Amino acid sequence: MSAHPTPVLVRHAYLPSCTLGWLHLGGGEKLATIERPWQPGDHPGGLPSESCVPEGLYLLGRHSSDKFPDVFALTAPDLGVWYQPADRPEGWGRYGILIHLGNFVRNVQGCIAVGMSHTIITGQQAVDKSQAAMAILRDCWSDLPFSLVIRATRGTEEAWQGRLASASDQNQEV
Repeated sequence: MSAHPTPVLVRHAYLPSCTLGWLHLGGGEKLATIERPWQPGDHPGGLPSESCVPEGLYLLGRHSSDKFPDVFALTAPDLGVWYQPADRPEGWGRYGILIHLGNFVRNVQGCIAVGMSHTIITGQQAVDKSQAAMAILRDCWSDLPFSLVIRATRGTEEAWQGRLASASDQNQEV
């Protein structure tokens, strides 16, 4: 494992249609995220392919397939999250949770899509410039594996600080 700063995905909105967050990479750099809304399942980890990724500590590694080339995979056996279906004990739990390209919640099935910022496109919550965001991740995360933390915001003050930082990045009033 490298001495890489642990990235943290801080979720700030659990909406009926999606889950939004900021993926903090260290050094003040952050990317917008969009996931499906939380849907509990019969086991830890939420409903496979339907729920956002459960909060917790993950091991982050590389994944590449025809459908998802050069992306990132999350595993956390304690949370019921596995890399491949064969890794699951007794066939329960989630697998194939990836961080990949996407703009809308319909582009993820239990995974995380990244973009440069949150926006509304054709009346839907979205992240924009996903290809640019993935290029940043590929550059920042060239020395995998390492850990990733996913958690909810720690209250109003942290959410407000994130809003202030976001507005100042865009030279907007809050």
